[in-house]
Amino acid sequence: MGAAEGGPGAGGRPAWRWLGWALSIAVLVATVLAVRGRWAETADATWPAAGWVLAAVGVNVLGNLLLVDAWRATTALAGPRLPLLVATDVWGSAQLTRLVLPAAPVASRAALAAPHGVRPGIGALTTLVEFAWMLVGTPALALATAPWWLADAPRDLAWVAAFAVVPVAAVVAIVVWPTRMLTLLAATLERIPFLGPRLAGTAAAVRSAPLTRRLAVALLGRYAATTVLRLAGFLLLAVGLVGGGEVGDLFAVLVGAAALGRFVGTVALFAPGGIGPREGVTALVLGPHLGSGPVLVLVALARLVELAAEVVLLVVVRLARGVRRGGVRDSTSS
Repeated sequence: MGAAEGGPGAGGRPAWRWLGWALSIAVLVATVLAVRGRWAETADATWPAAGWVLAAVGVNVLGNLLLVDAWRATTALAGPRLPLLVATDVWGSAQLTRLVLPAAPVASRAALAAPHGVRPGIGALTTLVEFAWMLVGTPALALATAPWWLADAPRDLAWVAAFAVVPVAAVVAIVVWPTRMLTLLAATLERIPFLGPRLAGTAAAVRSAPLTRRLAVALLGRYAATTVLRLAGFLLLAVGLVGGGEVGDLFAVLVGAAALGRFVGTVALFAPGGIGPREGVTALVLGPHLGSGPVLVLVALARLVELAAEVVLLVVVRLARGVRRGGVRDSTSS
């Protein structure tokens, strides 16, 4: 998930930062210990060719551009619509800070966008909608595919898929009552100790924003498309690791495991960027189906690919802005 923006708050208390990282590392260690008996398989795992990795980076870059577009559309509710290059620069610069502290982009994105006329707090609306999507969209995918990734459970758990109707109903509620539902979510998040300082005023900003059902649908659509692109990148890496035939056979399992991992990484608010919980859950679900070696390589690559996509996008935008500034200076001097 992208991080929230808008709202006051500095870097946060160091104690919360270190606690978050400690818990993330603990989850990763627990995952490694759970599959330690097959850890040696990572040495025998077939690593994907560069083409699969580059394709995964590409689809993740497209997903990031959708997130930038959603942020631009929301900030335009109470201010100027930022040029694409400027918005991408601000979004990308702040996005990387989520790996340092949970919700760190809340303050950094607001600070970077303020000189461009973006009202503090209004940009947080995009993250709020994105967070809401991650709370309902990803569990819907995980529950709908449960009969496949729980196929080896001691008891028949196919009935779990029926609970997918609950998050789907939540999506409908957000569309029908966008302001009410998002205000409730914002007020809840503001009460969390290590998030509150960076989200203060978000609920008030939501109430004051002219959020329509049409815009709610448009934003949810962008986040749903981003989720699809993220899953596509994950599947491309899986094809490179184990082959298209096996990915085809395990398609629902892979989608469900990735969706469940993303959901857990989202709700594990203590973990910077969801690092640890996301990889741990995904690996534990996929381990019985693919083997620990390929799974550990897959979850590590998936994280690195997403990080690479963010860095690549930011570098390209910085270069493009530099070229544009140079062109303006040349035309002015001539």
